[in-house]
Amino acid sequence: YTINATTPGIVFLKYIPKGVDFRDPKVFFRTIGTYSMQNAFSVTKGTGALKGNVGFTTADGYSAFYSLSRPTNIYLGVKKLNLQIEIFDAHADQALGLARVQGQIRKIA
Repeated sequence: YTINATTPGIVFLKYIPKGVDFRDPKVFFRTIGTYSMQNAFSVTKGTGALKGNVGFTTADGYSAFYSLSRPTNIYLGVKKLNLQIEIFDAHADQALGLARVQGQIRKIA
């Protein structure tokens, strides 16, 4: 794992496969981003309703969307928290699977 939290309110957690140098620019790592955002649930839900986006509610109750032009990036709005989560995976089905399966996205200490 690598964690980058250099900008206030924004944190990125990258999953680095065993044996891979995290500095390799040719490799796309699964990344979970968190962004401080007012009314994240409502904003994410509204963005999912825009043309060119696919909006849905996850099993965990998050509002979610992805753009048809970038299905590798899934955005989740967390109810009652000013927090939006971004899931990136180079394989769109993997990113969507993480968003849709209950308990896959959770707070870590």
